[in-house]
Amino acid sequence: MTDSSLTIVTVCLNDRTGLERTLSSVLGQSVLPAQVIVVDGGSRDGSAELAAARSDAHPVVESISEPDRGVYDAMNKGLARASSRYVQYLNSGDALADADVVGDFENLARKSEFPLTVHGYTVFVDGSGAPIGRSTNLPYSWLAHLLGRQMHAHPSTFVSSELLRVIGGFSLNYGLAGDYDALLRVFAAARPVDWNREVARFWPGGMSEVSAAKIPDLLQSVRRDLLNPVGIAGIAEQAWSKAFALNHRRRLRQGRK
Repeated sequence: MTDSSLTIVTVCLNDRTGLERTLSSVLGQSVLPAQVIVVDGGSRDGSAELAAARSDAHPVVESISEPDRGVYDAMNKGLARASSRYVQYLNSGDALADADVVGDFENLARKSEFPLTVHGYTVFVDGSGAPIGRSTNLPYSWLAHLLGRQMHAHPSTFVSSELLRVIGGFSLNYGLAGDYDALLRVFAAARPVDWNREVARFWPGGMSEVSAAKIPDLLQSVRRDLLNPVGIAGIAEQAWSKAFALNHRRRLRQGRK
């Protein structure tokens, strides 16, 4: 396992077609990730069987299939099993942009002295796969992110698995805004390295798209909780996490000497 090793976590529920697309893009990489974890929520459409078949055929793939409390509970299960330095969430239906994403990321991580967070951008496509837009998250601004003026898509984010555990993983309290909340806390602890590269493609039909009308209220809930007195205490905790992050990077550099 290299210092820039990557675990890709894929969450799935009754989306065999999407899972096939995701796993094909991951297993077609010129440099395979160190670990691929498929967390299935108890699908009945053949998704679990597909994941198990890929696990049998590819040593880097492992899968579990059991009921969960939603997508962020499943993402936390993947985090608990991640054994690599970095973790990326590429959920069912999403796809890596091309065959060199993993290899290019590992090269970037090494050249950047193993940053705790890295983010590129995600391209949104229509049902035929044609691009229709992209995430507007470069260069990164935490304030713009907080205010909802900078869209950040988690499929194009790479995070230290240790850091993601330190900040508590994904909350189950914010519905489909759980990744918005988690990434705000992650990036408060360690600002991401901007990577001006297409990392992933987001296909239509996901839960975020289906429930788009609920998103503004959910984002407001996250902001309210972050900025109230209890949230301010959380910011102080994130400052501690930042100190942890800096010390962690120092230890990594010392380890290379």
